[in-house]
Amino acid sequence: MKSIAFSDDALLAFIELLPWPAVVMGFDGRITSVGGEAHKLGLDTETIGRHLADLIPEYIIALGGEAPWIAPQQCDVTRETIAGVTHERLHLRALPEGFCLIIEDRNAIRARKVADIQTNRLATLGFMIAGVSHEVSNPLTAMRSMVQILLSGDRLSPETVRKGLANISSNVQRLMDISRRLVEFSRVGDAPRTALPVDYAISEALAVLLPDARFSGVTVDLQENPEAIVYAHAGQLQEVFTNILINGAQAMNGAGHIRITSVVSGNTVSVRVMDDGPGIDPAMLERIFEPFFTTKVTGKGTGLGLAICSEILREHGGTISARNNPGLGACFEIGLPAFRDQ
Repeated sequence: MKSIAFSDDALLAFIELLPWPAVVMGFDGRITSVGGEAHKLGLDTETIGRHLADLIPEYIIALGGEAPWIAPQQCDVTRETIAGVTHERLHLRALPEGFCLIIEDRNAIRARKVADIQTNRLATLGFMIAGVSHEVSNPLTAMRSMVQILLSGDRLSPETVRKGLANISSNVQRLMDISRRLVEFSRVGDAPRTALPVDYAISEALAVLLPDARFSGVTVDLQENPEAIVYAHAGQLQEVFTNILINGAQAMNGAGHIRITSVVSGNTVSVRVMDDGPGIDPAMLERIFEPFFTTKVTGKGTGLGLAICSEILREHGGTISARNNPGLGACFEIGLPAFRDQ
């Protein structure tokens, strides 16, 4: 890295390793060093000595005008580039002989979040598909048997034919329901939000999970509350409850009891999911919503499930927390804004 008017080798070595563009400037706003991914902004050794305002004026405007600035500060910038609209966060810090500006690419962060969400969704979807395979084979077997009877050539009464066709129709509907749940869960993108009973999202998750052999020893007590309605994306809310329920079942080793309650208090819908497993290690309670943090053995989880739950709920204006109920296992509490019909 080439540098003029600044000789702190430790700082220069540090910014060279940054995953974001970094620019060191003098008090007059002229570039003295560049590092990190600065080349992605067209900033390289050829731009040293030039004023940042001549290269990317949007940054200077966002920072409040001409140098010197009052540092430190942080601000967001949206600007047009050749690649399209980019969203960035500027971090300005004071140095003995000027300033250091680090440009955080919010587009890239958002893309990584979307990729993480999809990774977790696919892992959870694989868990669900493995569990519903026999749920698909059962109605198919029933339909095949009924079709064989109808095609047997035997004299069948109109009533028998009617019942046979009704049986086929019922099993087709079962298959369509399974398909709909899986498609809704796996749908990617910003589907519209609607007024949604919380019980619906929970029931959809349970309908897919409970037939799974890994839930064979799990009983669920859902205490329905028709007044608990939120404005949400059905598939995303189903994903939240699916992840929490899978965590609970795994914590109980596939045998135990899960109790789900919801209450409406003022403008908030609170949902509690409680299991009678071993609970959560108190030392880990503060970290379980961190990305890639997992208490499971290697290969048993992505470490993204609860982090994704937290992100989905945050985007819905909600919250999630976890605690231990003494002698009763873990309790996850979800808070969401209550839907009010205007």
